[in-house]
Order: sequence, then C-alpha cells, then structure tokens
Amino acid sequence: MDRRENLPDAVVGFVERVFAVIIGVSLTAPFNALKQGELKFWSFEAATLVGTYAVIIHSWVGYHDSVRHQPLTRGPGKWRFVLDLLILLDYFVLVYFFDRFDVVATAFAALFGLYFVWSFIKMLEYRAWTEWPRFVTRFPSLLLAVVVAVGLPARWGVLCPEQWDWVCLLVLIACVFWYRVGPDWLHQPRAEVIPQTTLRDEIRLVQESLDRLRKRAENADEAPESPGPAPSGLPPSSTT
Repeated sequence: MDRRENLPDAVVGFVERVFAVIIGVSLTAPFNALKQGELKFWSFEAATLVGTYAVIIHSWVGYHDSVRHQPLTRGPGKWRFVLDLLILLDYFVLVYFFDRFDVVATAFAALFGLYFVWSFIKMLEYRAWTEWPRFVTRFPSLLLAVVVAVGLPARWGVLCPEQWDWVCLLVLIACVFWYRVGPDWLHQPRAEVIPQTTLRDEIRLVQESLDRLRKRAENADEAPESPGPAPSGLPPSSTT
C-alpha cells in the first residue's frame, strides 16, 4: 500500500499568512497612486489591477481546492511548498508593478511556468498520470503568455502602443481563463447514452409487469370465498 505522510497543517497556514502579508503590502502602491490622482478608474492601469486581482483570487481558490484533495506530502510536496512561496512572490510583483505592463506581462509568463512545474510535481507525487491530458491542455496558456512577454517591447508595429497593451492584457486574462476552465471543459466525463431500443424494452417490460399484476388482482376479486373450518366444540353435521 502506498502510504503518504502529509506535511503539517501549519505549512498551509504559513502559506496563507504569507499570502495575506504580500497582498496587504502590495496594496500600498495602488492606494498611493489613487490618493495622488495618478490612478484613474477608467485607465488601462486600473484595468490591469482589477484583472490581476481577479486572477490572484481565482488562483488562490483553486489552490485550496487542490491541496484539499491532494495535500502536500513530505516527499515531492516539499517542492510544491517552495513553489507556493515563489508564486506568492510573483503575485506581489503583479500587483505592486501594475503601472508597468512590461513587468506585468513578464510576471504572468513566469506565473504560468510556476503553475506548470507545480502541477507536474503533483502528478509525480500522486502518480496521477491520468491527469496528463489535462496538463497538456493547459500548455497553450503558457505559450501565449511567453509570446506576449517577449513580443510586448517590440509591439511588432501592428498597433499603436495603447491598443497593443489592451490586446495583450485581454490575451493574458484569456490564458488564465483557459488554464482554469479549458481542461474541465475538454475532458469532462461524458454521460452514458442509453440506446433507444433498450429504453423501449424497459418500458415494455414495465408495462407487462403491470398487466400481470392487474390480472392477478382481478382474479383474486373474482375467486369465491371458501368456507372456513367449523367452530370447535360443535358436533360435525351428519347426513341421514
């Protein structure tokens, strides 16, 4: 039997506390920019900040769901713990440098790389090789994020810088959406389709069973009642 010893709950608790500290510290830059009037609600930087926080919150929920079903173990799970800390550092970079989209794009590419290594170590840890198709399905997210991070400084002269930044931001958000939802959508278990002929046969058998029960009930109602035994203590009747 394959017995795995999980890491203490304090390890996950430590990651949660570091996450709270990093998010709290990273909020100082957006709040200062908002207070000084440098951050407008309708600006590209505000959209980047909102998209980044949506990604972080959604990823954090997915992390808790993953470690609840497949906890960190004392084997490869220790490396997942190290990657958790690196991912948290990446979250800090995403939020703290929200006004520098080149840094945000590079941090997104690094984040997908960390996600991939984390998922691969989890497969090794639990020998869950059936998850390999889902793992491969997420690869386009990493590829597109790297393309955005590499091509962002050049912008390839196709669009103006502002338009290109908006396109890249939407692509990165779409990559996150595909990373989280794509494997479930493509590899969800298919419902078993009952052949129509089998369904007809089942209905016919049910109808036949109901007909037999109905006939038995009718026969029981039509059958004459048999006389009961004579009361005890009375002499049997005699014929003369």
